[in-house]
Amino acid sequence: MKKFFSMMAVAAMALAASCSSNDDPVPAPVPTPTLTPNPDVTALATPAPVKGEVKDTEFTVSWPAVANAASYTYTVNGANPTSVAGTSATVTGLTAGTEYQFAVKAVSGDATKYSDSAYSATLTIKTTGGTTGGDTAASLKGSAYFPIVLDVVSIENILDKVVADFRPNEETRFLYVWTDTYTAGTAAGLNFFGNTEGYTSLVMGSQGWAGAGFCVKDGAARDKLAQIMDAPAEWYLHIGIMSAATDTYAHTIRLTDGSANVDLVLKAGGDYNYTRNGEWQEVEVPMNYFTEKGITYRTGNDDGDFNVIAIVDADNQPVAAPGTEVNYDAIFFYKK
Repeated sequence: MKKFFSMMAVAAMALAASCSSNDDPVPAPVPTPTLTPNPDVTALATPAPVKGEVKDTEFTVSWPAVANAASYTYTVNGANPTSVAGTSATVTGLTAGTEYQFAVKAVSGDATKYSDSAYSATLTIKTTGGTTGGDTAASLKGSAYFPIVLDVVSIENILDKVVADFRPNEETRFLYVWTDTYTAGTAAGLNFFGNTEGYTSLVMGSQGWAGAGFCVKDGAARDKLAQIMDAPAEWYLHIGIMSAATDTYAHTIRLTDGSANVDLVLKAGGDYNYTRNGEWQEVEVPMNYFTEKGITYRTGNDDGDFNVIAIVDADNQPVAAPGTEVNYDAIFFYKK
C-alpha cells in the first residue's frame, strides 16, 4: 500500500509538471516578517484602581494619574470599554447586592512615544443592598458577636468584634443531625444577607420528628457566653429563616446552657410570629427572653458536648410532612 501511494505521488508530480510552461518562473516563498518592538516607544504604567463610594446601583472607582496618559479606558466584567479623561469613574445602572469586576488601563496620546498600558488587575466590588431579609446595617453593626451560622463575606464586617466563633469547623464545632431525621437540602440562590456563599438547608425525613444541633466542644469558648448574663436585655439572638411550608408546622429553636433548655416557637401566632412565604425572614429575640425562663450561662465548662443552639420539634406542636424544607442563615448572638 505504501509503495502504491509513492507511485501515485510521483505520477501526480509529473502531471503537474506537464501542465506548466518551462518558461513560467517559480515564485520564491515569502518569508514571515519579524515584528521588532520600536525601542523609541515606552509602555505607560498600569493604573491601580481604588474602590470609592459604593451604593445599591452604582459605585465609584479612582486611580492615581499615570504620567503621559492622555485618557483612560475601563471595563466592567470585561465588557463595554468606556473612555474617561480623568482619574475616576462612576459606574451606574447596576444591580443591588451584586459583585462586579472593574479594570482600567492608561491610554497614550502619542503613539510615536508611548503605548497603552496593560489593564489593571481586576477590582471586585459588590453593590450594597440586595438582601431580602433584615436590616444588615443594624444587625452587622453591633458591638460583640458569637457567630453560629454566618457567611465568609458578612463575617468580615464583624471580625474584630467576635468574642468566640461557634461556626462549624469539623474539629471542635459541629452541626449534628439526629439519625434519620433531617437530610441536607439544596442551598440555592442568595443567602440571608444577599451573598452567594450558601446557608444551612434541612429537609424533614419520615421519622415523624427531627432535630439538629450546633455543638461546641470547646469549654473555654463556651465560658465566654457568661458575659451575656451581665446584661441579657442588651444581647439578641439573630436568626434568618426561609420556608415555604404551607402547613402549621412550628419551627422551634432550642437554647441550652448545658442543663436547662428553653424553646422559641416560630409560627403564626407563636411566641414570635413567623410567616412562611418562601422569602428570608428575620427573627431577633432579646436574650432575657431565655434567661428569664431559666437559661444561665456560666464559666467552668469542660470540653464535652454542648449544643449551643438546636433546631427541634417542640412538644405538642405539629410535625412537618416528610420533604418539608426549612433554611437557616445568619444565626448569631450579638450585643447592640
